[in-house]
Amino acid sequence: MSSQTYSRDCRKSNYYYETIRVNIVETGYYALSSNSSMNTFGDIYKDDFNPMNPFENLLSQGYRACSSQDFKFIAYLYTGTTYILVVTTSSPNMTGNFSILASGPNNITLDPYTRQRSTAQTRRTLKEHVYNQLSEHKQLLISPLILLILSLPRLIMSMLSECTNPSNHRWLFLFGYFVSFAPPMLIFIVFVLPSALYRKTFQESIRRWRRLTRQ
Repeated sequence: MSSQTYSRDCRKSNYYYETIRVNIVETGYYALSSNSSMNTFGDIYKDDFNPMNPFENLLSQGYRACSSQDFKFIAYLYTGTTYILVVTTSSPNMTGNFSILASGPNNITLDPYTRQRSTAQTRRTLKEHVYNQLSEHKQLLISPLILLILSLPRLIMSMLSECTNPSNHRWLFLFGYFVSFAPPMLIFIVFVLPSALYRKTFQESIRRWRRLTRQ
């Protein structure tokens, strides 16, 4: 593990990591796994890895069995595409040795990867900067707004109950009662669909399940 650190989950920092370039000579499914005495995590990125934004260009995340401390994942990789494997640990401030095991339709080579310095951005206006930040973190706004909208009918029903006789508007109050169950029933729509990371993880899980059922 190198001396570089980053924030793996955007909450805690000081996760040591190693970046490895994965060179593909034949398109197909490849399995990558780690072998180490420490708990390791692995993510694979397409084109580039930005330690300041670990969700950018994220292609696939490794998964671990309950009794295993090593990561492994299967991804469909194309020739002529730059892939970067990022190996880190489950806890911050940990270092150690590890090895990578790979299998697929052809041999692959693993080389150390050094991120090139990005070119300076042109000066942007405040409006453009705010729009860019909203687009990047839109899931943090969409999910609470959906929950707020779904809670409005119940709030309105509770206010109307003080002004009207419930026995005269049974269907209205019955509707408000059932609407209160909407947020827990729509967890997938509220939290998964607005987030690019959650959508990718869900799609990877579906593809992994399909591969397992076809075996």
